[in-house]
Amino acid sequence: IAVVFVILHTYLAIWVRDYVNRKLSEIPGYRAHVQTVTLHLWRGAYQIHNIDIRKTSGKVPVPFFSAPLVDFSVQWHALIFEHAAVGNMEIHRAKMNLVNGPTNETRQTEVDAPWAQKIKQLYPLKINRFAVHDGEIHYRDYTREPAEDIPFDRVEMVGTNFTNSKKLSKSLIADIRIEGRPMRAGDARAQISLDPYTARPTFAFNLEVKELPVVKLNEFAQAHGGFTFKEGTFKMAMEASARSGAYQGYVEPVFDHMVIFNEKSAENPA
Repeated sequence: IAVVFVILHTYLAIWVRDYVNRKLSEIPGYRAHVQTVTLHLWRGAYQIHNIDIRKTSGKVPVPFFSAPLVDFSVQWHALIFEHAAVGNMEIHRAKMNLVNGPTNETRQTEVDAPWAQKIKQLYPLKINRFAVHDGEIHYRDYTREPAEDIPFDRVEMVGTNFTNSKKLSKSLIADIRIEGRPMRAGDARAQISLDPYTARPTFAFNLEVKELPVVKLNEFAQAHGGFTFKEGTFKMAMEASARSGAYQGYVEPVFDHMVIFNEKSAENPA
């Protein structure tokens, strides 16, 4: 019996791996590869190891998404205390690359409905909670000289109440909390409340960036403005909201003790 169980377990893991690869590769223009899948039936879970999703055009040199470990499991607290069978997704050390380019073949910026639909198909239960641990997000532009890379690392993210169920929460609003380091420095924190099932956008978004040395923005400033920062710090507060398709909000950037060096002005003084 033990031998039969091991054989069935092994073949089931291979079948799940192939299923995940097939489903994620159904996104037009992308191909997914999962190295292995391990099953943890005793906790209603399985783990995806070394996932890599790339654009098939061959003109984007970095993967759209990669992670050494993605864990899908039953959310036991919800099952035991709220009698709701829902799932939990944990993503570890993920990297996402958003790439700007002049054509669709060189551009990699889409994070839209097809991705959400495919993720839903990877686990038999509705995902009610997801978390990202030690993630990285990069905005890249290879048309710039030098190539532009704006990183956001040490990303910690938790999203809850995505099943939109009153069994699990008094509110039907989902909540997402994010923190990390913009440009590998400073501190950024954001909170998003949204109704993921309304026909018109309904959300509230708050973002705070603190103590970012402006010299970290030099690559961006040189590429887009032809100048560089010599010293100073940057902070920003932002709020935005939408209800029934009507938007409002504000952005408040603050530069402290900022000194700018303009190379063109230095070469051609007035």
